Amino acid sequence: MPAAAVVLGLVAVGTPLAWAAATGPEDVAAVGAPLVTAPPAEALPAPPASASSPPPAAPAPVASSPATPTAVARDASPAAAAERQRRGPAPVEVRVPALGVVAPVDALGVDADGAMALPEDVARTSWYRYGAVPGSGRGTSVVAGHVSAADGSPGALADLPALGVDDVVEVVRADGSVLAYRVVTRTAVEKPALPVAELFADDGPERLVLVTCGGPYLRDVGAHRDNVVVVAEPA
Repeated sequence: MPAAAVVLGLVAVGTPLAWAAATGPEDVAAVGAPLVTAPPAEALPAPPASASSPPPAAPAPVASSPATPTAVARDASPAAAAERQRRGPAPVEVRVPALGVVAPVDALGVDADGAMALPEDVARTSWYRYGAVPGSGRGTSVVAGHVSAADGSPGALADLPALGVDDVVEVVRADGSVLAYRVVTRTAVEKPALPVAELFADDGPERLVLVTCGGPYLRDVGAHRDNVVVVAEPA
């Protein structure tokens, strides 16, 4: 199945945190939300047809904004959902012992504008539920979180830039089982250069990717310049 393409970007204090379409900082709803920009629609899978209605067209890419990632969902059919469930239970919590992070994980998809959804509560994180399932043995599972709230309070992944190679990330699943991953890389990537297809790969070796924003805060656009991307592999 083709990967849902996503380019992640996050905002800073003073701008809202929703992964929804917006035109500028004044339209954003929180601070530190990853930004995702979809590639051309023809490169993305269209939602499947139902038995009683014609297949809808794949959502067109939404213009990027400081706080709103744009993505197109993968196959959201009942059959596809059942297949993902067979791969393993959904993640419900992420832990980063080295940073003292214990954050709930919400299984979210995309909003009405085709933007990847994030929790309104900056203390929570979001797993892209149309992607790979942690513990499935293949593909890249993406968990993203806000850097901060509009009042400046830190988000769940605010300290992600301090995470080091070989640090452990734990994922608690819905059945109570705990998966351990070890960090192999931590990079800061300018948002336009984020390797979307690679980060949202549905196949290939199993990986966990954590994303938040970082780098200098660009006041003219109301967003951080970079995404902080941590890649971890099963320990």
